[in-house]
Amino acid sequence: MALLFTILFLSFNLKDLIEEAKSNNLEIISARYEALSKNYVKSYITALPDPSFGLGYRKTPEFFIRQKIPFPSKLKNLGESAALQIDYYRYSLAIKEAEIISDLKSKYYELWYLYQERRALDELLNILSDLERSADALYRLDRTDLQSVIRTRVERELTLAKLSFINSEISRVIAHLSYITAKERKDGWDLVADQRVEPYFIDLDDIREIAIRNSPFIGIQLISSKISEFELEYEKLSYVPDLVLSFDTMMGAPAFFVEIEIPIWFWKNQKNRVLEKQKNLLSSQSLYESEKLRILSTVESLKNTINSFYEFSVAYAKAIEQTYAAFESAKASWMLGKSPFSDVIDLLVLLYNYKIDLANKIYLNRAYTAELEKYLGLEIEKLVSPGQMKKEVQKP
Repeated sequence: MALLFTILFLSFNLKDLIEEAKSNNLEIISARYEALSKNYVKSYITALPDPSFGLGYRKTPEFFIRQKIPFPSKLKNLGESAALQIDYYRYSLAIKEAEIISDLKSKYYELWYLYQERRALDELLNILSDLERSADALYRLDRTDLQSVIRTRVERELTLAKLSFINSEISRVIAHLSYITAKERKDGWDLVADQRVEPYFIDLDDIREIAIRNSPFIGIQLISSKISEFELEYEKLSYVPDLVLSFDTMMGAPAFFVEIEIPIWFWKNQKNRVLEKQKNLLSSQSLYESEKLRILSTVESLKNTINSFYEFSVAYAKAIEQTYAAFESAKASWMLGKSPFSDVIDLLVLLYNYKIDLANKIYLNRAYTAELEKYLGLEIEKLVSPGQMKKEVQKP
């Protein structure tokens, strides 16, 4: 059995953004209209061909009417193939929605991470300002060296530069979210996240089964191979004769004819068409197996990667707590002149690097989870209940 760890990320507006994307995203709208257009194909592709008419005049007006009647199995084949085309474009729409929503979630979590980083750097900047004032005051009292003041100012400048870069990155991500939702966005979002870690107990075989059953990426290849089967069958049906009924008065007297169309002179060409469709079928079947293997291996890889974030989160939480205690101790010791200033500034920078790294790991966890959901065709939370999973994890 395998554990799939994911970090619960609660927000007040992510669901609204997803609904906006489904309603407004132009790529989704285009795919939706394309899928809807295929609903009309079956109605005309299974209909009889249009009759042909002719008018003439010899001594009296003359006319003819001609109607081709395909072999019934041909029309049935076309109807079933058209139904599969509808399913194919529904899967295509599902893939487009899954890709857009996964991208939206990833960017949303990245924006949350950037806000966390900006908040941490703002805090660091305030602490550095306090340290600079303290270092300057102690330097004037000859209780510390000039290096302490210079080091603090250098770290402040670096932090300001990082903040400038973070702000530009926030603008980039917000612009991408605006594109996805087809609605202009600005900075200053209120993103609220619960950073608790909850383990999800999901067996690898279960995940594979879910992917095979639900993944639109696998489903569309399966439908494609079935369409190839019907195309091959239709080419084989071309050997079956069609009927042509005609009635005319062109010879001066009414006449009724029944014709049979058989591609006698072109059987060799028809055989080549059948061979072509056979190869196409083998190709689509190979693509289906290849896509299934790709999705299953990707799902397994993502699951294993998501697992690792749980250990990361626990390790970083401990490291942050211990580093903070060490920083406060080093700061107090430095103020008393018992420790070098380098210990204080190094521990301070390390502390906030840990905080930023933890936020980054949470962001990556959610981004990989969104990627996993895309390939599975459903949300992780819908697979199992977190509360039930905690009980399962506690089992020996």
